[in-house]
Amino acid sequence: MKGFLLDNNAVHKWATQDAVVVAHFNAAAAAGALIETSVITFGETNCGHRRSAGTDLARRAACMNWILKQFVRPLEITRATAEYYGELKAELFNRYPPRTKTRFVDGCYDHVSGREIGVDENDVWLAAQAIEHNLILVSDDKMKHIRTAAGVMLRVENWQKP
Repeated sequence: MKGFLLDNNAVHKWATQDAVVVAHFNAAAAAGALIETSVITFGETNCGHRRSAGTDLARRAACMNWILKQFVRPLEITRATAEYYGELKAELFNRYPPRTKTRFVDGCYDHVSGREIGVDENDVWLAAQAIEHNLILVSDDKMKHIRTAAGVMLRVENWQKP
């Protein structure tokens, strides 16, 4: 059975009833596909709602409650996720080394951010979760470096395109 992991941009478009995304979502649901989101996506969405809703606590709570109803238990980060993340991040580091003169990846000795190797850190974590759970990552993000580094392990679809 096919399964999907929704990135923040896909959740946002679905929540705002973007016709193209809703059609993809409905088709996947009708086919019995598993549709998941991540704690990463939940965090990104929470941040966005806190910024856009500002002090409108009722609006912010309504948005977050809607998401929680749709996705009762977002996928958690597990030890297996961390293994896939480490493998993917090391491959990204090897393929797209930073311009700085460091040999070390995040958390070792010198900090190398995702920006320095051309990726968004949250996208690396989402890709790791998609690989871990054998899900297709649904995102409007290009993720060129992540897709190249992951190879056939990562499948990505853009539901914002008809």
